[in-house]
Amino acid sequence: MRCRCPLNYVSCNPNYQDIAYMFFECLLAVNVWRDSGLWSEIEHALVEFDATKATILLLLQRLSHIKVYHTSTILWSLEAQKSRTMERC
Repeated sequence: MRCRCPLNYVSCNPNYQDIAYMFFECLLAVNVWRDSGLWSEIEHALVEFDATKATILLLLQRLSHIKVYHTSTILWSLEAQKSRTMERC
């Protein structure tokens, strides 16, 4: 049975499951980062590293404690939304 996910699926494209895309390239995720005020820090980290894990670690090392909390919460929320959406498919 083929998964038929809604158009507002968190990663924009249900056929593209790359974690970098889901967290940092998908327009919906980018809008969440922009709304949170963290997008400029993320853009700088993405320029320095190609690897998603390295980018996340760099962010967690450089950001203030409150921004680390917000970043972690957003990352968790994006992943949780993806998981909930896929469970319904």
